[in-house]
Amino acid sequence: MFKIFSFGTRNFSKCALRYQISKERVELIEKYLKKIRIFDEIDLFPADIDWSYVLNPINLTSIDENIRTRKSNGDIIGLHRLNDDLKEALKTGDQHYIETIIEAMYHKAVQLPNISDPSSPIGAEENAECVMNVGEKKGRSPTVDQIAKMYGWLREDHISLYSTQRSYILKRELAELENALVRYTLNYLNDKGFILVSVPDILHHSIIESCGFATKGERNQVYKLDFMNEYGKYCLSGTSEMSLAGLLKNRILNHDELPLKCD
Repeated sequence: MFKIFSFGTRNFSKCALRYQISKERVELIEKYLKKIRIFDEIDLFPADIDWSYVLNPINLTSIDENIRTRKSNGDIIGLHRLNDDLKEALKTGDQHYIETIIEAMYHKAVQLPNISDPSSPIGAEENAECVMNVGEKKGRSPTVDQIAKMYGWLREDHISLYSTQRSYILKRELAELENALVRYTLNYLNDKGFILVSVPDILHHSIIESCGFATKGERNQVYKLDFMNEYGKYCLSGTSEMSLAGLLKNRILNHDELPLKCD
């Protein structure tokens, strides 16, 4: 049995905008970001930030609430402090100082989580409304991994000695099933006109950061190569779409081009 939930309504502040960041300030930030090389060695466009929204003090509360709800490391207060510094820097006309502040603002802004849809439930599954149950809940039965271990199809013990704690090894029929599913999927997509693309597992950190994954700091989800030399600029790709993002970097795809079947 599985459940279908409706989404609870989340109320956002509807107060009038008493303060509006000037259009000139937004254009200035975007102009400097085009000049500044945000990503070293890789030619990548900076992320499209809604500066009018994130720098509007009226939105501070809702943005900060979203940061806490999403358990993010975003720092909206720090971003606004940098914006105050930018105001003072513009009075001096020091171009290097202005560029330094705007670059720092960019790195703060990209750490902010996306705004949740107002209908999204907050917190645990119990906070959502169940509108339909599909099927009937049966009695307690073995889990997939218990069945696989019973038939000798799965191995998890001692894997952490040479891999990560959540790694596992598929054997015999289960390994054959995995390969069969992969072949079936590839054949199906090939018949639909898609072209098979094999991508690298090691990527420049800039590509991964552009996909929204932090590669620096004490806590991140990315494995890096030896940071003591040039290879420290490269990381292990978590999933294939990161490499595909690098393949299609700086491209804007129209709706009528999708789904994309790239060569």
